[in-house]
Parts: sequence; C-alpha cells; structure tokens
Amino acid sequence: MTDQTLKTTLAQSLTKSNPTAKITILAKASSTATTVPSSQGNFVGSNAITSATMNGFKVNQLTSSLTLLLMSQSTVNLDAGQGTTITGMGSVLNGKVGSKGITLHPTLNGQELATTQFSQGSFSYDVPAGSLKTGDNTLDLYATDTLGDVSNDLQVTIHVAGTLNFGDVSSTSTFKPTALIGTTQDILPANDWQLDVKDTRGAGNHWQLQASATPFVDDAGHQLDGQLRYRTSSDDLTLTSTPTTVATGTSSDDGTTTNVASGWNATTGLHMQVSGGAVAGTYKGEVKWILANAPQ
Repeated sequence: MTDQTLKTTLAQSLTKSNPTAKITILAKASSTATTVPSSQGNFVGSNAITSATMNGFKVNQLTSSLTLLLMSQSTVNLDAGQGTTITGMGSVLNGKVGSKGITLHPTLNGQELATTQFSQGSFSYDVPAGSLKTGDNTLDLYATDTLGDVSNDLQVTIHVAGTLNFGDVSSTSTFKPTALIGTTQDILPANDWQLDVKDTRGAGNHWQLQASATPFVDDAGHQLDGQLRYRTSSDDLTLTSTPTTVATGTSSDDGTTTNVASGWNATTGLHMQVSGGAVAGTYKGEVKWILANAPQ
C-alpha cells in the first residue's frame, strides 16, 4: 500500500465467460475504536474503466470477549394480561466459558430480578404478565461467566396497553326514605351508591356510560307510579329498557378512576321522580350500567 492506495492485478482477465472478480481485503484494527471513512475503488482494464464506492464504517473495541445479541424485537407491544419471551444469542470470542455456563442478569423497571443460566448459544427469558405495568416497561439484560467476562447491555421496551372497565360498583343500593305528599316529587339516592369507571389506556381516550332500568315494583307486583331519571347539565333523561348515555369521560396519562356517583346531588345524577298517585311502600328495580369505548 502506498499513500493510502492499494493496487492489485487480477490473475485472470474479465471476459463474457468470466465477468466478475472478488477481491477480499483483511486488516487488523488498532487497539482503540477506529473509524474507516468511505473510499473510492477504481478498475482500469484494457478496454473499460469503472469505479465503486465503499461505505465508511466504525470498528469498536471489545471490552469483553462475552457478547449478547438480541434476536427478538427491541420494542414489544402487549395487551393487558399478556406476557412475552425475549430471545437472543450469547457467545464468547475464544469459545471458552466457565464450568457453570453463562449467567443472564435481568433488570425490569430498575428492579433486579433472579438470574438464569444458559450455555453458549441461544437464550430465552420469560417476562410474565404479572410483573409488567400498564404503559412502557424497560427490560435490561447483561451476562457474565465464571471467567470474569461481562457482556454488553441489551435493552427491550415492553409496552402494555391499558384497559377500560368498571372498578367498584355497588351490587345493591337504595334511595332515601321519603314521605309522599300527593304531588310530583323527586326522591334522591342514598349514600350507598358506588359506580367506578377505571380507564388506564393513556391520555386522550374517551368513554361513555349508558344506563337502562326495569320498572320498580313492590313484593305484590304493584308498579310504582314514577320514573327513574338521570339528570345532566342539559337533560333530564328517563331510564327505560333501552340504554341511554348518561355520562362521558376522558382518560389521563397515569390512568383515571372516576366514581360517577360521587357527583350526584339534587340537580345532577340519578333520582326517582314519583307522581302524585304513588302509593307508599317498598319498591325494587334493576339498573343496568353499560361502559363503552366511544367518543364523547
């Protein structure tokens, strides 16, 4: 090599029957990281001249003879309740490992987990659903052997989608005992209503709460002369067997739990409107709540 230029003569001429030539250059890098710039190669023949460009590259110095390579994806997307398996390769440059093989060290979201052993070659690591949180999880992996080798680090991001569902919902609730006065009047719910909507899907997702109801009757089957209603800021909705949207909400970054019933009062929320002809007694009915992933 002269002045950073390497010249070689092909042993055979290029012809139609021998149209290609393969030139291999082997070199030894220095003991430190080395950056090799792009270069231009020229071919000069008796009847043709051409050139080719070789891309630049970087040679990194190995800090250990033990190397980990990730075979599965570096970003994994899961639904709630799912786990995953991370796969990779572990190798030692000189082929020698300790008598106990290679030890894999996992850390999930900053918490060190139990190590596992594998022989040189492929490895797999199971991440159970119960150890993952909603949103982004970070799994870091590195390996060691009994000869003192420490590998490079691998990092995997595991994203778990959030969910929309009911939290605590009262199975049995009541209305405040009320004396009838012979005219239309509102009966308000007692303080034993719990209606939680739990949304962990991340900021900006919307939900709708719908309600339907059966007629209220006493033990003899007599129907209460009245209507179960849900009052919002703009409507006073009658609840029937057909589901009606009564509330909406939007999730936040860290998950949102909304107790819909906590905001009920004389002007907002569920109430029983009885007519003047209502007869005193104890009446029972059923309210069905439906939660939908839908725009507001």
